Amino acid sequence: LGYPWHAVNEGLAAKVFAKYRIPTSSTVTQSRILAAGASAYAPSAAPGYIQAGSGNFVLNLLGPAASDFDLTLYKYVGSAWTKVASSEGSTSTEAINYAGTAGYYYAEVKSYSGSGVYTLKYSFPPK
Repeated sequence: LGYPWHAVNEGLAAKVFAKYRIPTSSTVTQSRILAAGASAYAPSAAPGYIQAGSGNFVLNLLGPAASDFDLTLYKYVGSAWTKVASSEGSTSTEAINYAGTAGYYYAEVKSYSGSGVYTLKYSFPPK
């Protein structure tokens, strides 16, 4: 069909497939109720971890006043999950900013004391 048809088809294909591209950096927000002494995990959907690329991992936790929630980031290393970063202050406001390598990751929100609704915002580098 020649060059003009090829160029037109490439242009149309690019427009169609542009709708299906995964965003390169997006922040996910997860809000849940956490009971005293309990844990919650992010991502909360199956399979329960994210395959991420190398770069900056940013996690921000905001929980209820008068509670102590901790935030931990885990990476699958070898054949086990390993803690790579944590924020364990005396309040329910925690943050992690971690420069990591590519791999599988998940985060844990744990109630050290108190209960209530928390909001976790996190962003992992794309694979």
